Amino acid sequence: MRFTLRPRLFPTLALLAALLLSPAAAGKKKSKKSAVLPMPLAVHSITLDGDRALLGRSDGLLIVDVSDPAEPLEVSKLVLGAPVLDVLVDGTRAFLAAGSHGVYIVDVSDPAAPVPLHHFDSGGSIRGIELFADHALLADDDHGLRIVDIADVAEPLPVTVISTRFEMRALHLDGTRLATAEGETGVRLFDVKDPAYPDRLSTAPDTEGARDVVLSGDLLLAACGRRGLRIHRVDRAGRAREVAHVPPLRSALNVALLGAVAVVANGSGGLQVIDISRPEKPRVLSEVDLPGSAAAGHTVLREGWAFSALGVVGFSAVDLTQPDAPELVQPRKRPFRVRFPRYGE
Repeated sequence: MRFTLRPRLFPTLALLAALLLSPAAAGKKKSKKSAVLPMPLAVHSITLDGDRALLGRSDGLLIVDVSDPAEPLEVSKLVLGAPVLDVLVDGTRAFLAAGSHGVYIVDVSDPAAPVPLHHFDSGGSIRGIELFADHALLADDDHGLRIVDIADVAEPLPVTVISTRFEMRALHLDGTRLATAEGETGVRLFDVKDPAYPDRLSTAPDTEGARDVVLSGDLLLAACGRRGLRIHRVDRAGRAREVAHVPPLRSALNVALLGAVAVVANGSGGLQVIDISRPEKPRVLSEVDLPGSAAAGHTVLREGWAFSALGVVGFSAVDLTQPDAPELVQPRKRPFRVRFPRYGE
């Protein structure tokens, strides 16, 4: 049987469409204090290089001028057809961890025109990257810690792989010491002064569920999901000892450190700003709610500022000039908008 629309139905349909598209039907108007820069595709990671933010998106790289965080300006974008989960800038080159697509090396000497230089596939799924002595240290998800000789980036050479029981989500290098966040395995510490033969130092206690880690001198911070932020001291032998923990707002996904201030991203729970000048007695200074469907993930700090990747919402900037009274900063001339990417984008 075939159905047709009768002419008299069109006025009714037009009226319904007008109602659905009206501001009243769209719900309450977003506050002008929304501090979210909307992006057409999901933002997975954010890295600062001077006044520029390099955003890892679900389709490649986006470079934004954040010299004035209130008015971020798009500089350029590089479509790779691959999700960029982490970005590391080394001089004029950016190393992009692109999941199952491996690693891309991009020339960013001219931020307005980034140029792909090389690409190599690890055979796994790269979630994070650090560099040490002409070697790339890769968080390779289910495979573990993968080390590649990149003295000649055109011909990268596999060096070694240290397996993990669960998944390697992130890593952080401080000098020759490397901390790895490995989910239910927790946080492990290595000495990589000889990248071909990393020395396993210890596993930090009570870090099961580790999603992210920061290592700075004798201080180790681990974002451990519903276990919150775990704070450890690390001795000269590389043994970690927990000294405190901070319960999460929802689930601690990422941690960033600048001086004595740590910022923990809690997904849709927002951000925690924590004073760790006395690591044994951390003090939560403030909590930052994010608007709409924003979910704080990868976060980086610059003097007085916190920038967070917010997935499909884009990224936000928080003024931390007064850490106990942070302020979301509005990107002017841009409406708040969420666009969910189509399948396959």
